[in-house]
Formats: sequence, C-alpha cells, structure tokens
Amino acid sequence: MHLDISCIIWLDANVNTNETRNAEQKLTSIINHFEKFQDKGQCQKYIEKRSEKDRLVIIVSGQLGKEIVPSIHNLQQVISIYVYCMNKEINEQWACRFVKVKGVVVQLDELISRITTDHNIQKTMKGPLPTTTVTAHADTATEDFHKNVNDMCVDKFCIIWLDANASTDESRYAEQKLVSIINHFKKFQDKEQCQKYIETRSEKDRLVMIVSGRLGKEIVPSVHYLPQVMSIYVYCMDKKSNEQWAGKFAKVKAVVVQLDELISRIETDHQSHKTVKESFSINSFTASANAGNSTMGVNGRFLFSEGRVDFLKVEALKCITLASTVEL
Repeated sequence: MHLDISCIIWLDANVNTNETRNAEQKLTSIINHFEKFQDKGQCQKYIEKRSEKDRLVIIVSGQLGKEIVPSIHNLQQVISIYVYCMNKEINEQWACRFVKVKGVVVQLDELISRITTDHNIQKTMKGPLPTTTVTAHADTATEDFHKNVNDMCVDKFCIIWLDANASTDESRYAEQKLVSIINHFKKFQDKEQCQKYIETRSEKDRLVMIVSGRLGKEIVPSVHYLPQVMSIYVYCMDKKSNEQWAGKFAKVKAVVVQLDELISRIETDHQSHKTVKESFSINSFTASANAGNSTMGVNGRFLFSEGRVDFLKVEALKCITLASTVEL
C-alpha cells in the first residue's frame, strides 16, 4: 500500500538506436523500471493496464506523442510527459494543451537532466515523516500528538513576484487572483531585496517565484538551487528571447506572456502539490494511562510501541505536474 512504483516508458519508432540505449542506461540509474515501445497501440494498452497507484514518466517522440498524449493524459498513473523531438517549435504547438507535458526538448542530455531533477523534487516532496516520541499520559499525549501532526503537515507556500512594474493595475488584479490560491504573497521591484528575502526563508518553505524577463535573467542563476525555491515562472513580453536563458534552469516551469495563462499554471501546479502532501487520515484517537504505561487506539493508522509513534505516510498518487511549453 505504501510502495510507489515509478516507471519510465519510452515510445519512439527509433527507440532502439545506440543513442537511446545509452540514454536508457542513464535513466535506469534514476528510475530502475524502464519500458520501450515502438508501437503506439501496444504502449497505450500497457499504460492503461497499470495501476492508478503507479507513477509513469512518459517519453515520446513528436509524431507519436501527438497521437498518444490526448488518449493517456488524463490517466491517474501518468504523472509527467516529455516530448523528445527534432523540431521543438512545431511540437510545442500541440504539447502546450496538456498540463502534464513538462518539456519539449531536442537534446538528450537535457532530457535526462530534467527527468533527474523532477524525480528528485518528487522524492523530496514525498520523503518519510520523522518518528515522534509521545509522552505516555492520556490527555497530554493526545494534545501533543495532534500538535506534532499539525506542525509536520504545514507547508509554508508563498508567491514572490519580482518585477520593476509589480505595482501596476494589471499586477494588482493578478495579485487578487493569486492570493486566492496561495495567501502568502510578496512583491518586489528590487532584485537585491528580493534575493535577500528568499535566502532568509526556511529551507522547509515552498516559494513560487514570478519574475520579469530582465530581472529573472539576473536573479534566477543565484536562487535556482535553493531548496526553498520550488518553481519559477517568467512573465514577460518576449517569450522567444527569454526562453533562451530560461531553458538552462529546471525549476523554470514556463515562460508566458498572457496573465491568465500565468495564473492558470500556478493554480494547476499548486493543486498538484496539495495532492502530494495529503499524508494523513486520522479518524479517531484515544489514550489511557495505567501504572506508567500508555496505549493508544488509532484505527490501524499508526503503530504504537514503547512510547513511539511511527507515522505510516499515505502518499498521494500524483507528483508535481505542470504544463511547460518551454525548456524547464
């Protein structure tokens, strides 16, 4: 029940070349379950029969991806899709309609790097919860127990918007929309102040950054590898120009020019994160103390032994997914 079965599925008519065999060796060091297909029908049947509890990472060619993605995109077991192709611009046109497509890439090393980064982020999000010691006295134990659970389940999400024009009517309108998704919101017009604020935040925080093209190009290289920075969106006027530098950074989820698209993508991403962190389902909890010993009834959700509660984390079925029509 607690085992997540991750699997990479590669669909490409030319999947048995020396290049893909080399890539397979590298990818199996990340996720050791690996399946290759040259036929779309066989691949789709395999995906559809997999359990909804599985986590399938799909790599598709441009041509076959265009055919299969509409059919499998909404399956719960499919968590992310990467389009590996020769013509990025053409394939972005159809791929942008599907939120699970995390990248359209033309370089093999970039494909491997992105899958590695995304898989590591997923592992961070679903890491094991710490074991907590509970004092064996009935009422106090119950109160402390719930406090510990609440402390561990709270993720501090915050949207940070860095833009020299962050106080326009348009951005104020966007702020109203965004705080309905994540109610912690900070605006900055100065890069240095923004960077200092980010660096002082706890590594346990989850920061969603929105940056303009110019300031993003300056700040992203400095903050990209901070663990508290979860995702970055470049909101700009010139998509093509900003894609050139943004493509080097895996946490850049999208380069967008439309405000509604920006809001929609952040909302989709946040909903996915909330699904991942739904980790507890506690129905009832009783405690009693006899001669210094304590027993707790927890409906089978927890195991109590010698004053220790081992948390069995119930994981969600999806990892971080978000549309990305550009290089992440």
